[in-house]
Amino acid sequence: MREQYRRIGDHEIMILEDGILFASPTLLSHVEGENGLAPHLQKLGEGNIPIVVNMFLIQGPGGVILIDSGLGGAQGPDFGKARLLLKEKGIGPDDVDHILLTHFHTDHAEGLLYEDRSYFPRALVHYPPVDLAYFTNPEERDKLPEARRAAFAVAARVVAAYAGRMAPIDAGIVSLGFKSMPLPGHTPGHTGYLLDGQDESLLIWGDVMHLDDRQAADTELGLAFDIDLARAAATRKLVVEQAARNDWVVAGSHIKGFNRFRRDGAGFVAEEA
Repeated sequence: MREQYRRIGDHEIMILEDGILFASPTLLSHVEGENGLAPHLQKLGEGNIPIVVNMFLIQGPGGVILIDSGLGGAQGPDFGKARLLLKEKGIGPDDVDHILLTHFHTDHAEGLLYEDRSYFPRALVHYPPVDLAYFTNPEERDKLPEARRAAFAVAARVVAAYAGRMAPIDAGIVSLGFKSMPLPGHTPGHTGYLLDGQDESLLIWGDVMHLDDRQAADTELGLAFDIDLARAAATRKLVVEQAARNDWVVAGSHIKGFNRFRRDGAGFVAEEA
């Protein structure tokens, strides 16, 4: 089992697994269309693809911080496990000081809510403003098929529930020890958070990858969840190159454990850090 805990400088980081999604191979897409996609579909077969859903607990000088919030209790008993893990750690909803959002998709933001109320009664929610602008724009919502509009409703409910407790976090700003890093494509304002330590640095990169081994080897492979497939692929290639070059430790919302990336031929490979 991959390690779920790490210390970077004055910060303790714990990966909290909220549940497992099962994605149909039909959700895969590729910048080069069917020609690029065919080899992946051949290897994967017809079965659904398990994709872990993570959020992150950080304890340090800034208090108790979460990066994303999982799905909470809204999607049935197979999700919301991160809340139980927090409880096991002795952390209740009113103990959380800050929440940093990578983006407003439901598996990242719905855990902020209990029905239509805030689940975390004291927490300040830091959010990428480009993402909130997108997910509160009805014209953008109407461009998507009905099945992909859920995040727009969640964003509206979060804004209402956390009125007076939301703070925009702009590109490159250091807040609570983390530097925000724009990683657009998956969503317009998709954002990662970089924590620099004396001995090593950690990038929590949200949804840069859903299939770490395949997308590391072929950065042009994406999923239907990517709002802009080509831009998501370009961002993925750029940030994996950066992570490999700088020897960053990487954790993601849909990859297991802590990883480092190294170049392997035309692509990259993820290795347990």
